[in-house]
Amino acid sequence: KKQFDYIIVAVGHFSFPNYPTIKGIDNFKGRILHSHDFRKGTEFKGQDVLFLGGSYSAEDISLQCLKYGAKTVAMTYRSKPIKYTFPDCVQRRSPIECVNKDGNVVFTDGHIQKFDAMIFCTGYLTKFPFMPGNLTLRCGNIVYPP
Repeated sequence: KKQFDYIIVAVGHFSFPNYPTIKGIDNFKGRILHSHDFRKGTEFKGQDVLFLGGSYSAEDISLQCLKYGAKTVAMTYRSKPIKYTFPDCVQRRSPIECVNKDGNVVFTDGHIQKFDAMIFCTGYLTKFPFMPGNLTLRCGNIVYPP
């Protein structure tokens, strides 16, 4: 029997997509997916696409959708905007307030817009379903060593 000070669990954590709560999301009439399920930009040809998120996935996938013919691409965020300077054809939007009864997205600055698709680029939930409850880390969505 051995005793260890620390155990490293290196199994990856990109299996449980994070979908933040958005008031009225059930009213949205278009396609909703997470970057985890994105496969190719051609699926969004001729569509108005909203990207939620402020990091590399949102940047990469939005530009790929534009490259393959998305009609428009808009970016929004929860806490802070991406610091990357996008081409002029990428719309920058304030955070989402809600999705109204017509299925349009209402932003905190009062702007209202219809989209064909929403792609959540909002990271992943940290879960360890293979570990017994008494050993599972109690953490938010970010794990750092003590």
